[in-house]
Amino acid sequence: MKATVFLLLFCVVLFCQAETNTVLVELANTDARRDAIHDTSFNWILAGVCCNVFGIAAAAIADSQPPTHRFLGKSPEYIQIYTQTYKQARRNRRITMAAMGSGGCCIGYLAVMFRLADSAPLPSPIP
Repeated sequence: MKATVFLLLFCVVLFCQAETNTVLVELANTDARRDAIHDTSFNWILAGVCCNVFGIAAAAIADSQPPTHRFLGKSPEYIQIYTQTYKQARRNRRITMAAMGSGGCCIGYLAVMFRLADSAPLPSPIP
């Protein structure tokens, strides 16, 4: 009887611990993604416009650490999950913004070239 009660209590504790870890992971992921989007500046679009492929490469290489004040009172598991998600989300956001700038620059360049090509006078035939 005592072994059954002990086993039942042990299973309940494990279930509650697993549920707490799941909530912790979801909370850390949500917080990190939100903060990464908020912390990424629009300067990466300018980097994509000015540097094209090099701007995208710089966005991929640049490393970012989350501000430490966001970890006050948080558990080590939360900090680890938050840091990993924050770095990945911020990197993805930087690359996306640099690619948008680079793509916009290329489209603008092509639009100007086609416009100039349409307005150029046709060469006269050689007599």
